[in-house]
Amino acid sequence: IRYKMFLSHSYDHRVVNGALGGQFVQRVAQYLEGFDKDREI
Repeated sequence: IRYKMFLSHSYDHRVVNGALGGQFVQRVAQYLEGFDKDREI
């Protein structure tokens, strides 16, 4: 069993195209999936 969360975003398509928006979500997902709660700050 593992934790699960849903993530969504919105942006102005006149400024950001879909590919860039998708890359942003992928990067955020990488950061969240690689998060180590035991890491020192």
